[in-house]
Amino acid sequence: MSYNILHPEWCSTSSYVSVQGRFQLVRDIIFDYQPDVVGLQEVESSWHSRINSYICNNSDYKFACKYNNKRTVNMTTFIYNSKKLKLVQEYVVDIESNSDIRVLSVAVFERISDGYNFVVTNTHPAPPKTQAEKYKQHMEKLYGMFKAEMKNYNMPFIMTGDFNTTEQTSYYTDFMKNVGVKDAK
Repeated sequence: MSYNILHPEWCSTSSYVSVQGRFQLVRDIIFDYQPDVVGLQEVESSWHSRINSYICNNSDYKFACKYNNKRTVNMTTFIYNSKKLKLVQEYVVDIESNSDIRVLSVAVFERISDGYNFVVTNTHPAPPKTQAEKYKQHMEKLYGMFKAEMKNYNMPFIMTGDFNTTEQTSYYTDFMKNVGVKDAK
């Protein structure tokens, strides 16, 4: 699952509900669908605290890539079901220096039932409509990172993230085609 849970200070719509009002909804969706792995975006510190308290402490879910390279909370993180998956490796690569959110998070998991290994990534590049040049730079860097990661691991590769564009745009379709992956939809 991929889920942008919304940073409380970045939403400009009047209908936005703060973390306080949203954490039950996020928890209920995750508990209802029970995904093995969730790539979460816009997870600032109050979200980390709530996810830990209301999801991880009351279930088998654990964080992966919880911290970024500055050792602050990673806003592009994962939670995973520790009864189904073993976390083998985790790391975060900056796609923009000094950014808490513009990263590529990488986690390698082993399915406990049969030892099957796979890689999951999570990212959140800048929005192309408001930061076109930065978006282009992020996508070029991500392209190189994904190609390197796919070569590095001889196993299935799942990409999650908020790519800040729709699946119909050339930004998205060209990127997916060039990386050599297919949209799960």
